[in-house]
Amino acid sequence: MNPLVNFSASLLLPKYWLFWLGFAVLRLLTMLPLPYLLMVGRAFAKCVRPFASKRMNIIKINSELCFPELTFEQRKQF
Repeated sequence: MNPLVNFSASLLLPKYWLFWLGFAVLRLLTMLPLPYLLMVGRAFAKCVRPFASKRMNIIKINSELCFPELTFEQRKQF
């Protein structure tokens, strides 16, 4: 038996079903064409944005420090 393959029937138990579902979704996402992948990424970003307010503040401060010559609207386009 190949030592790199340690698959057993116990991995098919119901406690792992959520893992397998997530794995299948991620695998299907990798097969999407780039335009659709970008749409999925934008939709995901809109869903996550309310939970990432601290990170958004860090991004705002970093862009102000890195690009002081740009206006707020120009920095926002990044």
